[in-house]
Formats: sequence, structure tokens, C-alpha cells
Amino acid sequence: MPKKLSVYRLASKEEIKEASRQSNGLTGAAIFPWSPGGFHRSVIYKVMHETFSLPNHYPGEKSTWEWVIYTNAGLLTVYDYKGGWSIGYLYVKPTEELMAETNNFRDALLEEAKKVKISKKQIKKGKIGGSIFTPYSLYKNTTGELMGQAEKIIDEINKLERIMENIGELTNKNYTVASLFRAAFMTSFLSLEGFVNLIYFLFIKDRYRHGIQKTRLDREMLPSKILEMDTYCHSFKHASLTQKDELFSAIHYFMDIRNQFLHANICEPLQTHVVMLDKYILTVKGKSEEKFGLTTDIRNLTNIHILRAEKLVEKFVIKTLQSMTDDIKIPFAIVHSYIWIDYIWDKTDSVKLILGEEDYMGIEFVEEFLEQSTELDKEYYNIKEKEFKPLSL
Repeated sequence: MPKKLSVYRLASKEEIKEASRQSNGLTGAAIFPWSPGGFHRSVIYKVMHETFSLPNHYPGEKSTWEWVIYTNAGLLTVYDYKGGWSIGYLYVKPTEELMAETNNFRDALLEEAKKVKISKKQIKKGKIGGSIFTPYSLYKNTTGELMGQAEKIIDEINKLERIMENIGELTNKNYTVASLFRAAFMTSFLSLEGFVNLIYFLFIKDRYRHGIQKTRLDREMLPSKILEMDTYCHSFKHASLTQKDELFSAIHYFMDIRNQFLHANICEPLQTHVVMLDKYILTVKGKSEEKFGLTTDIRNLTNIHILRAEKLVEKFVIKTLQSMTDDIKIPFAIVHSYIWIDYIWDKTDSVKLILGEEDYMGIEFVEEFLEQSTELDKEYYNIKEKEFKPLSL
């Protein structure tokens, strides 16, 4: 029969000291790291605190709490680490008996964690913060992964072209690269939209967070949300962009192309016109347009178009961060590209981003990032990477 969590007890100070004395230099390690069972560390803290009272051991440098549990097989430990939590052993060598006891303890702990139920009503009434999985980072990383796959196939294409073998395979690989470019172009735009949505989730003013105002904002066009960030969101010194800015014009053009692609519109580059002229029947291809280094022809995207779209999104992100108030600029610059962001709404029109000392370790790189140009300069237009043009359909 499975054990209950209540059958376990805290290790006493004397038992911990004795185990340390007899450890022969052994310290400990995680057996079940990275939040086993998928429960947030706050849920585990609640269960452990209600069952055993306060933590009874000084945690490591990257932890904020730790319980040490006594078992006949050795000491077990439950602690938080880098935003998650783990179960491990302390001052003993892992044995089959210890592993079996750890399994039993884990199952008992997770069983109690399952009993922590929070309704949607309770969330709405009592929510003071949370963690969000950020689509901005998801799609930014997806773009990189798609381009990575394309680069591998391009290398294969270059090898096939040198030996001029298997033309059919060569053609198919070109079409695959073209497909990856189209997908990467779309995910690069989704990262832009994800960043705007991230801003509006974390920093929206309280009066716009619920009810009719929220419904209206959810339906607002993306260009308007970009121009009015400082109106609807707190923590801004001024608007990040105006309609007169070249960067905004480029982003608006990027949106127009995205709309054409997403809705599969039969736009001009996808058409061929048959015209009667001076008794002759002529065929004329529809013209594609290229502005701000981006093309309207979805058939003929190159790696340079994708890299430029990524650079455009990056410049918009930097411009937005630069327009934020000093108290939030650096913390948000640190976490904006994280997959998960922890936050607390600590007072009206304010958000606190949860960071540890380790998050500030690369602060010099963040500061350099914030100082980068947001102009559509030579660096933006003159991408150094060699352009690859897949065979057109």
C-alpha cells in the first residue's frame, strides 16, 4: 500500500549533523530534478509547509528553501532550484534501498500536491502574479531552428551541384529549402506579434485589464497597439514609435506582407497576365515589390529576407525597451527572451519581474543589446551572409 506523506518526519539538527560527520565527504545530489510531476514550486512549498512546518535546513546558493526528511535508508531533501524544485539525497551514498524510499516519498508528495485545487473563480479573485510561457521566444527560436535545418540542406545542395548528380534530388531539396524559408518568414512575424502581446499582458494598465476595455483591446489592430503602447501600458516614458518613423513604416509593410501570405491572397506576384496587344497575345508575369529589404513574392524568399525580417523584429524590440522607464528597462531586457517569465502584480499599474542574482550575471551583454541601433542602416540592408535563392516554383 502506498505510503502517505504524513508518515514521514523532518530530520532533527542532530541527525543532520551526524549524517554530515559520517559522510566521508559525500554531499548529495538530485534524484528527481526539474519539478517532478510538473507541479510548480509554490504548490510544493505549500504542501511541505502544511505537512512539516518551516524548512529545516539552510539551502544552497541557488535555492531559497529546503526541507530535510529522515528515512531509515538515509536523508532526503526537497528544495527549489532555478525556478523549479527537486528531490534528492543528502550526506549518503545512493543505494537501492534509498532509491526505493525516494520513489515512495515522491509518490506521496505528488499525491498531496494533486489535492491543491484552484478554480477559475479563485484565480480571477486572488491572482497576484504567475508564470507565462512566451510566444515571442517560442517563435524566435522556431525561426532559428527552421533556418538551421535550411542551412544543412543548402550544404547538401552545394555538394550535389559540384558533382552534378541526381537532378531530381537536387530539385526536391531546393523546394524543401523554399518551404523552410516560407515557414521561417511567418514565424519571424509571429515573434513580433508575440512580443507586442507580451508587453500588453505584463504591462497593461489595470483599468484596461478586464471587462469591455480588455475585449476592445484584444480586438485592436496590431499597428494601433504598437503606436499606443504608452497609452494602454504602464512603465513607458514615451511612445516607442510614431507613424512618421521609418521603423514603423517597415513594420507596417511587414504586416501587410504577412497578411497576404497568411490569408493566401492571390496577390500580384502570383499572377500571370494574358494580354491582347496589337493582334499579339502576350503573357506578362505579375511584378513583385520589394521595400525595406522585404519582398511580396512568397515563391522567391531567400535566406536574406528572413535574416532581415529577424533584424527588423530585433530593432523593434530594442526600440520598445529603450522607451521604458529605468526601473523596469533592465529587468525586462533580461527576461524578455526567456521561455518562462515569473511576475507579480505588486501594486496598481506596476509589475515585479522575479529575477535572481544569476539572471544579472550577463548584464554587460544586455546593456550592449540596448545600445544597438534601431535605424534601418547599412547593417540592416547589407546582410553579410551569402544569399541562397531556391529554385522557384
